[in-house]
Amino acid sequence: MLYHEGVITAMFAPPGYGKTFVATKLMEKAVEKRYHVYTVMNFFKPDQINQAIKKGFLLDKYKDPKTGEEVQINYRPKHENIHIVFYLSDLLMGLLTTGKNHFCLDEGAFFAGSADHMQKKVKDMKLLAYTIRKLNSSMMIIAQSKGSVVPALRDELLEYELRIYKETTPFLKDWMRRRDLVIFKRLHEQGLEEESMLVHLGTIKGVRPPIYPVDSKFLPKLTFDIDLKRFYDEIGQYNSMEVRQHAKEILQDLKNKVKK
Repeated sequence: MLYHEGVITAMFAPPGYGKTFVATKLMEKAVEKRYHVYTVMNFFKPDQINQAIKKGFLLDKYKDPKTGEEVQINYRPKHENIHIVFYLSDLLMGLLTTGKNHFCLDEGAFFAGSADHMQKKVKDMKLLAYTIRKLNSSMMIIAQSKGSVVPALRDELLEYELRIYKETTPFLKDWMRRRDLVIFKRLHEQGLEEESMLVHLGTIKGVRPPIYPVDSKFLPKLTFDIDLKRFYDEIGQYNSMEVRQHAKEILQDLKNKVKK
């Protein structure tokens, strides 16, 4: 549902509620369905896991939401279908060369904040969302609140909205706190995309921790090393088969133009 071609989703929750935690769990589900996931998140390497647990960067156990029992987390290396990208050209190359793709943008307000709605980076991010849809891929934007993301993204393009609720019982350790994921579908008024309403689709109670050791303290980075508008214009002259055949030369040519 969240990874279908052309779907744009947003996930909102306050700091410390486990947005990166839940997003990584959703990545697990995506790769099980043979999707390729591209993300600005980073992951700990296998030989770093024990140290990351000691420093509090990773949970080592959780409270099973059904039985209430303490369960140890057995982390695995990041799946080969999860790709870390720091440059726009690498993201686009991936989307053009693999099938069934999804892009997860953590800290969306950093790249498309509502206070920066006239800045080029926000316009580029909106164009990126359109480009991802054009390439039959999906995208998830993660932010602390709806108000922190520019309206052009949060109101016009979103199809699903996810919210995380964290158990707030006093004195519980973090590994004991249950996190619930609530899913809404956005219904637009036909012809008036800015007018919409949210319909509750369901709630996943007690989301279990991810098995991939995500670094939730890592600062995300996505550098626009090519002109996205030029890329969009460039691919317009090709059909869906041809643009994938010429992807490497298109992106290399655009990188060369930026260097000049």
